[in-house]
Amino acid sequence: MIFLDQTFKTIQIACYIVGKETDENRVYRFLLPKIIASHTESFFTKTKMNEHLEDLYGAYFKTGIERVGHYHLMHITLTIVDPDLVSDPLLLKQAIDLFKDVLNPNRTINPSIFEEERRLYIEQHKSIVDRKRTYANYR
Repeated sequence: MIFLDQTFKTIQIACYIVGKETDENRVYRFLLPKIIASHTESFFTKTKMNEHLEDLYGAYFKTGIERVGHYHLMHITLTIVDPDLVSDPLLLKQAIDLFKDVLNPNRTINPSIFEEERRLYIEQHKSIVDRKRTYANYR
């Protein structure tokens, strides 16, 4: 006998931001979602942020940016386990508070995290030539 379960096991909280692409903002828009989802004012290092995500039953952020015509579409998504499954009524509130902290426009960005993400972006950009298929699509 098969029982179909229609309950959702995860909840996603997402934010989509659209902006016109220019030469001046292209690199910053690529770095921004990675940087803002990696730390907050309360969790100022990647380690502290990851520890807090683990405390939220393995919650995780997924970020990215896509190009649609002359616009950038940036997305930031926080995925958490359904609070009913883990019997934690405060989980959703904690996740929403964390998501608000991530999107806080008045927060400071950790300079070491910015430099690390910048370095990784430069390395990734330079390595495109070594990956023939990616390079062919890039050109």
